Amino acid sequence: MDIFNLDQALIERYESFARSFSEIRAPEIHAQVDAAYNEQRFWPEPLITINPRFGSGHSVDQLFAQEVLDPALSRIFAAGPGRTPIKLHRHQDRAVAKARNGESFSVTTGTGSGKSLCFFLPIVDAVVRARRAGEQQRTRAIIIYPMNALANSQLEELEKFIGGSGLEEGLRPTFSRYTGQESDAERQAIAKAKPDILLTNFMMLELLLTRQDELDRAVIANAAGLDFLVLDELHTYRGRQGADVAMLVRRVKDRLVKEQKLLCIGTSATMSSAHEEIERASAVARVGKLIFGEELSSASIIDENLARATDPRINSTSLGAALPDAVLAPIPESLTDKELHSHPLACWIETEIGLVEGEKLRRRPPMNQLRRSRNSWRLSAAEPHRSHARAERCSSIRCQVQCAIASWPSGIICTYAYVAVASLPSVKVAMFDIQIALSYSKQKGNIATKSAIENP
Repeated sequence: MDIFNLDQALIERYESFARSFSEIRAPEIHAQVDAAYNEQRFWPEPLITINPRFGSGHSVDQLFAQEVLDPALSRIFAAGPGRTPIKLHRHQDRAVAKARNGESFSVTTGTGSGKSLCFFLPIVDAVVRARRAGEQQRTRAIIIYPMNALANSQLEELEKFIGGSGLEEGLRPTFSRYTGQESDAERQAIAKAKPDILLTNFMMLELLLTRQDELDRAVIANAAGLDFLVLDELHTYRGRQGADVAMLVRRVKDRLVKEQKLLCIGTSATMSSAHEEIERASAVARVGKLIFGEELSSASIIDENLARATDPRINSTSLGAALPDAVLAPIPESLTDKELHSHPLACWIETEIGLVEGEKLRRRPPMNQLRRSRNSWRLSAAEPHRSHARAERCSSIRCQVQCAIASWPSGIICTYAYVAVASLPSVKVAMFDIQIALSYSKQKGNIATKSAIENP
């Protein structure tokens, strides 16, 4: 798929749709409307961002060795052909520790950071331990999603981990979706099976608590003594809907949790826009306290811990001539992990687009492409050059670089990058997909660009 052609096709289709409602016959008006569309006045400039690398935590088998997790979780939370126990991010480590201490918490790490494991790990661990202790079968966790599509996706994830674990039936956690998509036969099976984990949405949970249907009453009765209540995408519960969900949580606690403490977990990538970490954590804690009715503080909020995927000794200011040399030089047929770890272009992209370096690494906010290009995406060169970079691959990392570098009228070389980076826990450095495009409009010195961001 050519993402630039796709981007152009989408814009052209949108323009065709928007202009299909009227026919302009006056030539002067038609020309003005054409000019407005040609100036791209009706869609914003693209934003550029990078999904950063997260700080490493323990692997699941290491947590088992420390007696933090049940040994069965090494078989459940495993990946790859040999079912190797997964290695956690630092924030997932912290979530497991808080749950083991019986603390409610919220996870506010970014998209693609594995927030689901922050609650699946402690929930599955509690279920397996209860099975070993011979406790009575019941629903121990209710996970509430704002959309059925998310519940369906998470159902597949649980099947991948638990269904593929080969764990004996006596220890294997059970899970079901109950969102209104189920047939009557499926509802009966769920009521009878008393699944350990129930995936639902807040409207269906409301109905489970209020309807007099025998099946629904049986499903909610199975959750008596509930241990975990999870609200995924916590930021979606705002205003009146937020108040409704807060009331729902309190009714769940009153109905199902009589004596023991209910462990409440929230997740969200976009809960607060505050710049300071402490201020941001305090704001999220206030929201969590209102919705869950639990005492949460800034210490209850788990934020992301970022790490450099490239050499931490190299940043954009220390690259010097190495950066233009790397961009203009022919691309080698292959790169080792070590070479890519210190590659000038990789280091520049991570430090200039992905991260803000300080006492603690932070994500750099998404940036406007043209503004950013004018500010610092300029490589000095003695004379105009034109270079095209091709795909580079190595055994554990895919680095695709497509460059079009053209001389600026002033003799400065400008490079415009559209970047998506995925960091894999099992890979030493990040996997890069870099697609760079540059095009000139008919007016001299005026840059016109199109972009799309691809998640590899």
